[in-house]
Amino acid sequence: MPTNVGAEYVAAEKEYSEAVAIQDKIKALEKMYSTVPKHKNTEKLRQEIKTKLAKFKEKIRKEAEQKKKGKTLTIKKEGAATIALVGPPSSGKSLLLQKLTGKKVHVRDYGFTTKMPEVGIMDYKGVKMQVIEVPAITPGYF
Repeated sequence: MPTNVGAEYVAAEKEYSEAVAIQDKIKALEKMYSTVPKHKNTEKLRQEIKTKLAKFKEKIRKEAEQKKKGKTLTIKKEGAATIALVGPPSSGKSLLLQKLTGKKVHVRDYGFTTKMPEVGIMDYKGVKMQVIEVPAITPGYF
């Protein structure tokens, strides 16, 4: 069925196909929706545009939620147990991790050497245990 779309719709459709950013795609879709003639033959086209708009807006909403939450880090659990080494700067957490697991970690004589969690596996009487050293925690951290 012919939809009899005008030149404005064709220009908006071209703008949509060339858009890279989600915001630009949304603007182009809104322009397309506003220029489509409203009659029985265009109902399906109008619905498709509305569906695309809803998907892009939902995607933007989810991205905004993730930004609010901040960065997260997930460490996969390994072994029979997980042990976390937590403490203030320069308390020997890195050295303890190195001695228990044999993993090469940066051990320095100044604080805040560990920037990201370090993971090692300790073998204690045949039982494998995961040891995680977290970066230093200071007063007012939480």
